[in-house]
Amino acid sequence: HWVGFVDGDDFVEPRMFERLVNAVEACDADLAMCEYQEVVDGTGERRDPADAHRWAGLTGRCATLDVPTRKQVLRFVAVPWRKLYRRSLLEEHGIRFPVGDGFYEDNPFHWFSVLSARSLAVVPEVLCYHRVGRAGQTMATVDARLFQIFAHHDTIHAWLADRRLLEGYETSLLGWVVSQMEWIARRTPRPLQRALFDTLVPVFAQYRPETIA
Repeated sequence: HWVGFVDGDDFVEPRMFERLVNAVEACDADLAMCEYQEVVDGTGERRDPADAHRWAGLTGRCATLDVPTRKQVLRFVAVPWRKLYRRSLLEEHGIRFPVGDGFYEDNPFHWFSVLSARSLAVVPEVLCYHRVGRAGQTMATVDARLFQIFAHHDTIHAWLADRRLLEGYETSLLGWVVSQMEWIARRTPRPLQRALFDTLVPVFAQYRPETIA
């Protein structure tokens, strides 16, 4: 009935999935989401992720996913391993990770599931731990492979357009692009900055100037 994910390098509380299943069943929800912490490889230091402050805006344990709440949840880090998914939701809407050699495939999966679900069970407890700072980790990449995240913009944009959801969520998607651009620009070596610009031009060209403004 339920689908969950655990990255091979991460670790979770022994009762994590029990807590998530209990939450979604109590709410009759399609999704459950818990908090997580980052664990620095080598030192073991635990720290809150970048979206920890966003939990303050989620009130109650059972959230109906209306448009404002969906926009709020879309702003969380896209990782799938702190969520639980109703299997029928994934099957009915054909939600899958993009196939290919690229990075950051969590992002389309996050958008598709949040926009397809009816409700979300909120579990404001740290139940999983994500290792950071590993050699070879995607998040530590500092070359042009970082730019692959913007290919997912077109996947999400087309998905929204196909379902006639683009008008309602295009500013959210553009905000996601700007957020990724800001994060990646700070990690882009000077010789690659022109390539980053060239990657972004066709992305921004899909939006009207007033939308960008």
